[in-house]
Amino acid sequence: GSSFGGDLGMAKSIDTLEPLASAIGHMTIAYNHCHSLVFLLLQDAIGGDVLKAKSTFFALRNDGAQRDVTAALLGVALYEHPILQYSCAKALKEIGKIAGRRNDFIHAIWHFPDDQDVAKVWLDARPNLVGRDPVQEAWSLSRDLTVMSVKLRGLQHQVHRVLFPPPPLGLLAEPPLLKLLGVQA
Repeated sequence: GSSFGGDLGMAKSIDTLEPLASAIGHMTIAYNHCHSLVFLLLQDAIGGDVLKAKSTFFALRNDGAQRDVTAALLGVALYEHPILQYSCAKALKEIGKIAGRRNDFIHAIWHFPDDQDVAKVWLDARPNLVGRDPVQEAWSLSRDLTVMSVKLRGLQHQVHRVLFPPPPLGLLAEPPLLKLLGVQA
């Protein structure tokens, strides 16, 4: 069938589908890893309480709202750290752009024309994906998401250190604290 018609050409062997399925799986895992880091940023922004973070984050039914609320809460929590605040807001917007690409990819209807082993966008419904190899596009998204995860992990460590600094070493040497720890002064 043609790219405009009823034939989706889906009757392909599993060997034909495997590269695309594997690439989609990697992309999905990379995206979920990014969003787990968004969750950790939100948890830090609300004071470290995992139950409040879970209730807040998962009450929001889409990823964009989760990022927006996280950015707003970080804006308040990091008000004394404007450079870190800006870096977090920028990274969350960058994820939004990648998420748009991912959504286009995931919601495209990919089909395998009878004479080809490379999937195509059915009915050209996603113009920005027409003519692209879906396997290569999925791997490109996976790489971009992996780079973003590294950036988010670094930001999350910085945010955590700023919002939850370790106690001064002098406090650890105080006799009442040592006694609580079971150390003889």
